[in-house]
Amino acid sequence: MRAASPLPDKKALIVFAKQPEAGSVKTRIAKTTGDQHALEIYQELLGILLKTLESLQVPVYLYADRHPVFDREKTGFYNRIQRGEHLGEKMKDAFREVFEEGYEKVIIIGSDCPYLTEGTLSDAFKTLEQTDICMGPSLDGGYYLLGMRAFYPAIFEDIPWSTPVVLRETLDKATQNFLSTAMLIPLEDIDTFEAWKAYKRKTNGKEKK
Repeated sequence: MRAASPLPDKKALIVFAKQPEAGSVKTRIAKTTGDQHALEIYQELLGILLKTLESLQVPVYLYADRHPVFDREKTGFYNRIQRGEHLGEKMKDAFREVFEEGYEKVIIIGSDCPYLTEGTLSDAFKTLEQTDICMGPSLDGGYYLLGMRAFYPAIFEDIPWSTPVVLRETLDKATQNFLSTAMLIPLEDIDTFEAWKAYKRKTNGKEKK
């Protein structure tokens, strides 16, 4: 594993992704379209995200669930492996690792939100100049983005992950620890086939049959 050298402004982006394998990604979509079609949708979502990140001038740490997503690393992109029993532990460990490399503003995103833009990511980093934590609310009650300007492990503890109250509980945890918070624009994660078809319609993309 290679470590990156922090850029002068000491910003970094963490991306959480799953190994693209049929039967292990987009399982809710798979119930409607089958495992192979769900895999194709996930691969397209991952491609959309990586294209968005190409011009982002910050190091990207791509944390996969089992094996590196990149066949080989390229400049500014680094493979990591998630560690922990549940999502909260995995995110907490990733933030800890990246902050320990000397960064001062770190953002984490998943690979399920094709509406995410470079501008939204830039806004998140700018927001961290004024606040401890920034969050991008997703329409299901969770968040598509979490940013911190220091390592605050408490906000990952005792959160009911994969429920509609994740955002609210995380905000409550931040308040309990006297951390300032700011919200970005709400965006939708793609967790169902209907959400995927709606995204393709909005972007004039061709729907998969």
